[in-house]
Amino acid sequence: MKIYSLTYILAIISLSLMAGLFYNWSFNITTGLVKLDDRSYLRMMQILNKSILNPSFMLIFIGSIITLSFLTFLQGKIAFNLLFWLIISAMIIYLAGGIVITFCGNLPMNKKLESLNLIQITNDECYTFRRIFETKWNTLNLIRTISSLISLVILLIALFLKTGK
Repeated sequence: MKIYSLTYILAIISLSLMAGLFYNWSFNITTGLVKLDDRSYLRMMQILNKSILNPSFMLIFIGSIITLSFLTFLQGKIAFNLLFWLIISAMIIYLAGGIVITFCGNLPMNKKLESLNLIQITNDECYTFRRIFETKWNTLNLIRTISSLISLVILLIALFLKTGK
């Protein structure tokens, strides 16, 4: 199998998994978490944020960046045609809406959450922190979800154009 085809397949798989992960958080996990009291919500988010940082997640998270970037490079070596512009658009949308949002938004918020000592803070402090945290975190995650899905659709459109089907 050519390196281009293999890279394309890996980019689609990794981007699909990331889009699915963000989607699952936006429309499944957070809908369950909303039912928890403030302290339980914050504790569960602390647990989930730690548990997601595992080798399989990191492989897909970093793999999506590498494969999409490498695919863009390979397509650029072939031609600066419509396929190139579609693939680079998918990469830019994903990097801006998925990766940059993660590093500049969700991760700093997760660090603030992690630093909370839920045993020592008051119920009012839990309430206040949750209201600020939950709305912003969920909004940022929705941006990651939409960006990832748009990037995936663009990548699939490019694939269909390439194969002529």
